[in-house]
Amino acid sequence: MTRQRRAKLAVRAALLLSILGWMIVTAMPAIAHAELRSTTPGNGEHLDRAPAEVRLQFSKPVTPVRDEIRVLDAEGRRITEVSASIAADQPDTIRLPLPAVGDGVYTVAWRVVSADSHPIRGAFAFSVGNASPAPVAVPPPPDASHEAVHTTFWIIRWLGYGSIALLVGGVVFLLACWPAGRADPRTQRLVRAGWAAALATTVGGLLLQGPYTTGGSLAGTLDPTLLGDILRTGYGMAVVIRLLLLAVIGIILPRLAHTGDRLLGWPKLVGLASLGFGLLATWSFAGHARAGDQVPLTVTADLLHLAAMCVWVGGLAMLITCALAGGRDLGEVTRVLPRFSRIALGSVAVLAVTGTYQGWRELRSVAALTTTGYGQLLALKVVGFTLLLGLGAASRSAAQSRYVLPLARAFDDTTTGAAPPPIGDGGRVVTNTTGLLMRRLGGGPLGYRPRLGRRRRHLPVGASSVTTIADLAREGRHPRREDRPSYPIPGQSARRG
Repeated sequence: MTRQRRAKLAVRAALLLSILGWMIVTAMPAIAHAELRSTTPGNGEHLDRAPAEVRLQFSKPVTPVRDEIRVLDAEGRRITEVSASIAADQPDTIRLPLPAVGDGVYTVAWRVVSADSHPIRGAFAFSVGNASPAPVAVPPPPDASHEAVHTTFWIIRWLGYGSIALLVGGVVFLLACWPAGRADPRTQRLVRAGWAAALATTVGGLLLQGPYTTGGSLAGTLDPTLLGDILRTGYGMAVVIRLLLLAVIGIILPRLAHTGDRLLGWPKLVGLASLGFGLLATWSFAGHARAGDQVPLTVTADLLHLAAMCVWVGGLAMLITCALAGGRDLGEVTRVLPRFSRIALGSVAVLAVTGTYQGWRELRSVAALTTTGYGQLLALKVVGFTLLLGLGAASRSAAQSRYVLPLARAFDDTTTGAAPPPIGDGGRVVTNTTGLLMRRLGGGPLGYRPRLGRRRRHLPVGASSVTTIADLAREGRHPRREDRPSYPIPGQSARRG
């Protein structure tokens, strides 16, 4: 391979990764974390006597981090010995009993984990008795060690989304769009890479969750106490189930590769679908969908949103890197492209519907699109999603222009009035070969509608041995008049070329 060719391949690979990453980011739902709504006492409030407890109310249910809700005096000494807990009557409220304290200024530093497994932190101050009014407290900036944890955590998180899209979307593509590709070494390597990356990112995310929530350093990944605390949460249980499902999928993948292009029976398809939805459900139950109201409907919408993203992004990666790779004949392309086009269209529709519902659930008003951080993020995602749709339409048009129109126009010029070859799916034939090709690739919606001939006929499969488009493509030549098929149509005399 020459240096120039290697450079072109590197540029194409970087472009593909950028597009797929953009698709993952825009297709995933925007995340609205819990926010602090009020505190008792309020930030900067002056009290005549000390309160019996401190309360923090959030927009969604939260979990206090061990020893991370503290009350400090003016010298920075901790004055509380008990741990904070969730209020019995309010799951979105944290309470911390206070001992008897004298006059002075006190600061409450807090860190909690929202239901979507992400930590939030802050601080507020109040004064008691003859002390001067307390200043409004702001949380201290995170140290460099926690910044490293935060960056690593999010890199692993998005790599996890990409790997699960490659795994689930790749398998769906091979089952629904390209059964013959299951025996291809390239598709096998791609699916195995998605599985291995999903396994690695799941383990990495589980180990990082402890220091990520407590504000610790990377050394906290080896702390068994932190790991035990995480495993007892809903997030930890969801991740353990995910690891078990990935282990089962790892056993099944090699067997799936040996099925060739055979159609799988309903029991196997139902089993694979159950594994796939179960795997995706561990993301939904470990994320923001289980926080707030309408939890069953929200988890379902989030699951469908994630599944549609995986099918769209993973299928596109499989199509570009394997199905449309060099060496494929036109026959394979004509079978794969229309199937994926229909599935991609359905995936986009699911993304739009579920994304609209999730946005409405979080915002509840149009004005919130510009007045809240979540709304602004959602607006940016809508713009990015719209651009992706335009990119998808352009790529579909380019694919048809490259693989369809040259041969289609050539056939349209040379085979007018000739009977076409059989499609092979039940014996249906189309009077014009261009019509056959464009039907296979769904070319009509792009605006180019070839002449479909005067009528359609039905013949048994294998009624005649004829030259097909794929045969001509493999020979590297355009069709000639002598390539037109000739065979008898039942009830009529034989047609001649």
